[in-house]
Amino acid sequence: MGTNAVVSVKKGNKTLIKVIAGMRGSDAGKFAQVLKRAYEASEDVEDLTLYDIYELAIRYIGHKEDLVVLSEHDVYYEGDRVLHRRFQDTFHKAVFNPYHPEGTADHIVVIDLDS
Repeated sequence: MGTNAVVSVKKGNKTLIKVIAGMRGSDAGKFAQVLKRAYEASEDVEDLTLYDIYELAIRYIGHKEDLVVLSEHDVYYEGDRVLHRRFQDTFHKAVFNPYHPEGTADHIVVIDLDS
């Protein structure tokens, strides 16, 4: 059975990155741990590109067709579907899953880089 996930990265009150998996989201917690370690190992939060994050994520959550990595102004997505504008419109809502109009997800993890 497919499960979806949202893993967001925040610094202060600002959402920096959102990773959304439409399926295979049950390992969101494991992915979040790996992603947090990658951020801790980098000298600057800007060091990790959306593609870098996508390459980490695809090992744990999502499939090519449904894995989306967003920043405030950019998106990395290899699927064929046109993404709903809800993906960008709800970017700053760290726990909102844009795959669903209600924003719900089976797995939600927020990484706070300040803690």
